[in-house]
Amino acid sequence: MGGKIDCYVDPVSWFSYIAFVDLLANREKLAAHGVELEFHPVFLGGIMKASGNNPPWMLPSRGKYYNKDSPRVAARVGLPDIRFPPNFLAMSNSLIALRALHFIRANYPTETLLTALRFLFHSFFTPPHRDISKADSLAEILRSCPAGFDGPGRAEGGGAKLFTDAEVAAIMAGAATDAMRASVRDETNEAVAKGAYGAPWLCVKNGEGKEDVFFGSDRFVYVYRHLGLPIQELEILAPGESASKL
Repeated sequence: MGGKIDCYVDPVSWFSYIAFVDLLANREKLAAHGVELEFHPVFLGGIMKASGNNPPWMLPSRGKYYNKDSPRVAARVGLPDIRFPPNFLAMSNSLIALRALHFIRANYPTETLLTALRFLFHSFFTPPHRDISKADSLAEILRSCPAGFDGPGRAEGGGAKLFTDAEVAAIMAGAATDAMRASVRDETNEAVAKGAYGAPWLCVKNGEGKEDVFFGSDRFVYVYRHLGLPIQELEILAPGESASKL
């Protein structure tokens, strides 16, 4: 079959977190079908501005539904304890974190990038909600990231760390360079050029080379159909049928 999923995410985006976890859970199966998966850290604020989009809470009725819907979609992927930070707006500038992620991507293996990104999502959305918008706080988060961190069930204290203190210092210095500023800007503009108006934004190419785009963390049925993957879709059972059929 083959193909590729390019997923554009921001570590302060709730539904980016959901899509990230969902895709990682299926990463091995995707690879077995020849589907490549790549995550692109991008600035959601820049995408919103360029596309003329507004945050959900700008429309009160939408914001009310968003607050109700967010926890149930998080629970579906095994994240029942995540929450929005109480001071979300004050902490939601992700630019320095994105530049650090781009530096990590340029200088470390993909697995290191994915571990760091997952820990940033976790740190931001899990109480006590660590601030990724400030250099000092971000550096401390990176210093405390466990090697191989794979979700909230893994203890954060003790054990090997993903980065040494010297590596964190180098990452933070790299994040302050013009090269990393340009890298984040260019990749964000790339997402906008591909039609993005929010995150996660998924650009998907199937084995025949046909491309399509999808928005959100609940589009995977259509993503996998586009890729031609064998999937088991939701089905209502007739009275008396066993749920084991699914």
